[in-house]
Amino acid sequence: MTLTLVPLHPGDGTGRVHALTAPISFWGGTSLEGTIVDERHPEAGLNLSGGILVMTASRGSSSSSSILAEQIRLGTATAGIILATRDPIIILGAIAAMELYSRSLPIALADHKQLAEIRLLPRVHLHVTGSTATAEAVAEPIAEATGEPAAEPAAEPSEEHQG
Repeated sequence: MTLTLVPLHPGDGTGRVHALTAPISFWGGTSLEGTIVDERHPEAGLNLSGGILVMTASRGSSSSSSILAEQIRLGTATAGIILATRDPIIILGAIAAMELYSRSLPIALADHKQLAEIRLLPRVHLHVTGSTATAEAVAEPIAEATGEPAAEPAAEPSEEHQG
Protein backbone atom coordinates (compact mmCIF):
# COMPACT_ATOMS: atom_id res chain seq x y z
CA MET A 1 0.00 0.00 0.00
CA THR A 2 1.31 3.43 -0.95
CA LEU A 3 -0.38 6.68 0.08
CA THR A 4 0.25 10.05 -1.55
CA LEU A 5 0.74 12.75 1.07
CA VAL A 6 1.51 16.48 1.06
CA PRO A 7 5.24 17.28 1.33
CA LEU A 8 6.30 19.57 4.18
CA HIS A 9 10.06 18.88 4.43
CA PRO A 10 12.22 16.66 2.20
CA GLY A 11 13.97 13.48 3.21
CA ASP A 12 13.70 9.70 3.40
CA GLY A 13 13.05 7.54 6.43
CA THR A 14 11.90 4.05 7.25
CA GLY A 15 10.84 2.78 10.63
CA ARG A 16 8.29 1.29 12.95
CA VAL A 17 5.11 3.38 13.18
CA HIS A 18 4.81 5.27 16.47
CA ALA A 19 1.19 6.49 16.37
CA LEU A 20 0.60 8.85 19.28
CA THR A 21 -2.87 9.15 20.82
CA ALA A 22 -2.18 12.69 22.05
CA PRO A 23 -0.07 15.63 20.82
CA ILE A 24 3.45 15.94 22.21
CA SER A 25 5.76 18.87 22.81
CA PHE A 26 9.39 18.15 22.02
CA TRP A 27 10.34 20.85 24.57
CA GLY A 28 9.82 19.21 27.96
CA GLY A 29 7.92 16.32 26.42
CA THR A 30 10.85 14.38 24.97
CA SER A 31 14.45 13.82 26.00
CA LEU A 32 17.42 14.41 23.71
CA GLU A 33 17.53 10.59 23.41
CA GLY A 34 14.06 10.68 21.81
CA THR A 35 12.07 9.26 24.72
CA ILE A 36 8.70 10.72 25.74
CA VAL A 37 9.38 12.01 29.25
CA ASP A 38 6.12 13.90 29.84
CA GLU A 39 4.61 11.73 32.59
CA ARG A 40 1.09 12.93 31.69
CA HIS A 41 1.38 11.73 28.09
CA PRO A 42 -0.39 8.41 27.30
CA GLU A 43 2.77 7.08 25.61
CA ALA A 44 5.22 8.22 28.33
CA GLY A 45 8.38 6.15 28.21
CA LEU A 46 8.13 5.34 24.49
CA ASN A 47 11.37 5.95 22.59
CA LEU A 48 10.61 7.57 19.24
CA SER A 49 14.15 7.28 17.82
CA GLY A 50 14.28 5.70 14.40
CA GLY A 51 10.51 5.30 14.09
CA ILE A 52 8.00 7.12 11.95
CA LEU A 53 6.13 9.48 14.28
CA VAL A 54 2.43 9.73 13.42
CA MET A 55 0.30 12.32 15.21
CA THR A 56 -2.45 14.79 14.51
CA ALA A 57 -0.43 17.75 15.78
CA SER A 58 2.26 18.74 18.23
CA ARG A 59 1.63 20.66 21.43
CA GLY A 60 3.42 23.43 23.10
CA SER A 61 6.42 25.57 22.96
CA SER A 62 8.12 27.17 19.99
CA SER A 63 11.33 25.88 21.59
CA SER A 64 10.29 22.41 20.36
CA SER A 65 12.02 23.25 17.07
CA SER A 66 15.39 23.52 18.83
CA ILE A 67 14.91 20.18 20.63
CA LEU A 68 13.92 18.46 17.38
CA ALA A 69 16.92 19.97 15.55
CA GLU A 70 19.24 18.74 18.31
CA GLN A 71 17.71 15.24 18.21
CA ILE A 72 18.32 15.22 14.44
CA ARG A 73 21.95 16.29 14.99
CA LEU A 74 22.48 13.58 17.61
CA GLY A 75 20.86 10.87 15.47
CA THR A 76 18.17 10.26 18.11
CA ALA A 77 15.24 11.81 16.22
CA THR A 78 12.43 9.95 14.57
CA ALA A 79 13.10 8.71 11.03
CA GLY A 80 10.20 10.84 9.80
CA ILE A 81 7.03 12.62 10.90
CA ILE A 82 3.51 12.39 9.49
CA LEU A 83 1.03 15.01 10.74
CA ALA A 84 -2.66 15.70 10.21
CA THR A 85 -2.16 19.48 10.57
CA ARG A 86 0.63 21.72 9.34
CA ASP A 87 2.99 22.54 12.17
CA PRO A 88 5.47 25.33 11.45
CA ILE A 89 7.40 24.68 14.69
CA ILE A 90 8.12 21.05 13.72
CA ILE A 91 9.01 22.08 10.17
CA LEU A 92 11.32 24.82 11.51
CA GLY A 93 13.24 22.22 13.55
CA ALA A 94 13.80 20.14 10.41
CA ILE A 95 14.84 23.21 8.39
CA ALA A 96 17.30 24.27 11.11
CA ALA A 97 18.86 20.79 11.20
CA MET A 98 19.22 20.82 7.41
CA GLU A 99 20.84 24.26 7.39
CA LEU A 100 23.09 23.74 10.44
CA TYR A 101 23.96 20.05 10.23
CA SER A 102 23.09 18.99 6.65
CA ARG A 103 20.73 16.34 8.05
CA SER A 104 17.24 15.95 6.73
CA LEU A 105 14.07 14.70 8.42
CA PRO A 106 11.11 13.93 6.15
CA ILE A 107 7.82 15.51 7.21
CA ALA A 108 4.51 15.04 5.42
CA LEU A 109 0.88 15.98 5.87
CA ALA A 110 -1.87 13.34 5.75
CA ASP A 111 -5.63 13.71 5.86
CA HIS A 112 -7.45 12.02 8.75
CA LYS A 113 -8.42 8.97 6.66
CA GLN A 114 -4.80 8.46 5.58
CA LEU A 115 -3.59 8.96 9.14
CA ALA A 116 -5.98 6.25 10.33
CA GLU A 117 -4.63 3.86 7.66
CA ILE A 118 -0.99 4.62 8.53
CA ARG A 119 -1.65 4.06 12.26
CA LEU A 120 -2.50 0.41 11.45
CA LEU A 121 0.79 -0.31 9.67
CA PRO A 122 3.73 -1.80 11.55
CA ARG A 123 6.45 -0.10 9.43
CA VAL A 124 6.47 2.70 6.87
CA HIS A 125 8.90 4.18 4.38
CA LEU A 126 8.35 7.94 4.14
CA HIS A 127 9.75 9.57 1.00
CA VAL A 128 9.40 13.35 0.67
CA THR A 129 10.77 15.62 -2.04
CA GLY A 130 10.03 19.28 -2.64
CA SER A 131 6.95 18.36 -4.69
CA THR A 132 5.85 14.84 -3.66
CA ALA A 133 5.43 12.73 -0.55
CA THR A 134 4.57 9.06 -0.20
CA ALA A 135 4.13 6.72 2.73
CA GLU A 136 4.59 3.08 1.80
CA ALA A 137 3.97 0.04 3.97
CA VAL A 138 7.10 -2.09 4.35
CA ALA A 139 7.51 -5.56 5.78
CA GLU A 140 8.91 -6.11 9.26
CA PRO A 141 12.54 -7.28 9.13
CA ILE A 142 12.74 -10.92 10.25
CA ALA A 143 15.52 -12.15 12.57
CA GLU A 144 17.20 -15.09 10.83
CA ALA A 145 17.57 -17.40 13.84
CA THR A 146 14.16 -17.00 15.47
CA GLY A 147 11.75 -16.07 12.70
CA GLU A 148 10.49 -13.27 14.97
CA PRO A 149 10.48 -9.60 13.96
CA ALA A 150 14.00 -8.23 14.29
CA ALA A 151 14.92 -5.48 16.72
CA GLU A 152 14.74 -2.03 15.17
CA PRO A 153 18.23 -0.94 14.04
CA ALA A 154 19.45 2.48 15.12
CA ALA A 155 18.45 5.06 12.53
CA GLU A 156 21.06 6.99 10.66
CA PRO A 157 19.84 10.48 9.82
CA SER A 158 19.73 11.32 6.17
CA GLU A 159 22.52 13.63 5.12
CA GLU A 160 21.08 14.10 1.67
CA HIS A 161 19.00 17.16 0.83
CA GLN A 162 16.33 16.45 -1.73
CA GLY A 163 14.22 19.11 -3.34
